[in-house]
Amino acid sequence: MTLTDFSFLEQGRRWPPTSEKARIDRYNRCVLLFEGDHDLAFPDLLTSDEMSQINVNWFKRSTTLICDLASPLRLFADNQDVLDRIAEANDFDLLVYDIFCDILKFGNGLLKVRFDPKRGGIIERVDPRYWYPVVSPDDGRQVDAHVIAYNFSQYEDHVQRGYLRVEVHKPGTIENRLFRLDSGAAIASEIPISALERYAGMEGEIKTGIDGFLVVPVAGLLASNGIYGLDDYLSIENLVRELEKRLIRTSRTLDKFSDPNMVLPVEGVTLDPETGEPVMEEIEIGGGRYILANAEKQLPQYMTWDASLQNNFSQIDEIKSELMALGEISPALLGDTKNGLAESGSALKRLAIPTLAKVARLRTRAKRPLLEALRLCARLEVVSRFPGGAEQLTNLTIEWRSALPADPVEAAQVEQLRKSASLTSIRSALARLDPDASEADLDWEESKISEEQRETSYNFV
Repeated sequence: MTLTDFSFLEQGRRWPPTSEKARIDRYNRCVLLFEGDHDLAFPDLLTSDEMSQINVNWFKRSTTLICDLASPLRLFADNQDVLDRIAEANDFDLLVYDIFCDILKFGNGLLKVRFDPKRGGIIERVDPRYWYPVVSPDDGRQVDAHVIAYNFSQYEDHVQRGYLRVEVHKPGTIENRLFRLDSGAAIASEIPISALERYAGMEGEIKTGIDGFLVVPVAGLLASNGIYGLDDYLSIENLVRELEKRLIRTSRTLDKFSDPNMVLPVEGVTLDPETGEPVMEEIEIGGGRYILANAEKQLPQYMTWDASLQNNFSQIDEIKSELMALGEISPALLGDTKNGLAESGSALKRLAIPTLAKVARLRTRAKRPLLEALRLCARLEVVSRFPGGAEQLTNLTIEWRSALPADPVEAAQVEQLRKSASLTSIRSALARLDPDASEADLDWEESKISEEQRETSYNFV
């Protein structure tokens, strides 16, 4: 369900809204999975005598792998100096990495743009658990307002009181609102935002000077409602749970038989007349238990059991294969040596096709919102009369860079073939071989190559 009006902020309504509780609970579960708190996520896997379980944090591993591959980028605009300043002030590379992480973890990321008198335009990442979009009753894809809300508590006169802080973002305005919560986490009343010392001087309504929203959502694969994205964890959660169960039971079996019982001949055992306990004068049992065997001339021996764990290990391998398939993760990118390693850069790219397709999909989903946030940042600086601002970033583009390791030998061979076939110039080949080279670097390298070629021709003559 989605919110279509502001009735969820009325007195007596519980927080969070009942219609959003399932979504927020799912977000909280995804946090547990990502952070490795699987004792809380899968409590049924533990027995009474175990304090913690084996955590296979595939969620974090797969998320960071995709973010590592997806985040390298370059920004270009006609106002390059303004763009570079905004990007540097906001640590834009890290911001993009964190947003990709949110998209994979929650299905949604959220950016909020604001102005800081000292730093200029600021782009902030907002936790999607605080986001409550209000959509049109007639079109669930049309957002009428973005509500960012979170509850907190503080001690007042030796009593802990609960509050709800709300920002209502509408085109051109931001409403700052504050509510008291009762002991049952229901909205008791609305009070002025400046009633608390921490918000002293804050205005109840702010005119942004921008026609649109200063909140920019970034979604992954969208659900049927067209607002909330689908997280990457839902499809693999049961597989990770089963993998952990297999590993826990394997470990439990190995522990059980690490101290085997001993089989003893009954003839060599006497009973203590006072305690009635069996006594073996010359046999050292060790830490395990013992079993008396009524067999003639039975020699002492340990009782062992063939656990036949190979089937268990085979199932673990099958689960891992399914995890990689559903998560679109190439084993080669995880350093899987069982199936051999890629012998060249092009071979690695072929092996990584499923993962690279997922990376491309993530970049496509995020490109427009990221560019929109940068444009809003520049416009907000001009509206706020920040020195050095630009009305708009013209010809703003993102160039995504490959995070796969380059194969310099293979690249040089390709450029040599192109040059031999007169399909490229020396300068173009140099630029592709060294993408970080400046124009001055290329000029110098090209002149040195031409000079060496002239000397070679002169010596040959």
